[in-house]
Amino acid sequence: MPQTPPEEILACAGLVLPGGESTTIGKLCVRFGVDEAILELARRGGAIWGTCAGMILLAKEIEKSDQWRLGLMDIAVRRNAFGRQVDSFETDLAVPVLGEPP
Repeated sequence: MPQTPPEEILACAGLVLPGGESTTIGKLCVRFGVDEAILELARRGGAIWGTCAGMILLAKEIEKSDQWRLGLMDIAVRRNAFGRQVDSFETDLAVPVLGEPP
């Protein structure tokens, strides 16, 4: 029988919470019971690491926000500290080959 997402998390030794949209990720964690599984993994000593949105969800404090969070890391974070995602961009860059003069 296939495992449900919470059971899959509890079967892990560690977990990486990725970047993305922290509000949406948090709501989905609660809706599917993943929040309690992550907290149980932490209680069991599992390694948990978060980047970007994952870090926001792990923080004990989100400045100027009452957003849901796991609260597992004793840090305070600020959402959109470098600007909103809608203002992000990509561009082509000329990158010289290592060892060659520019």
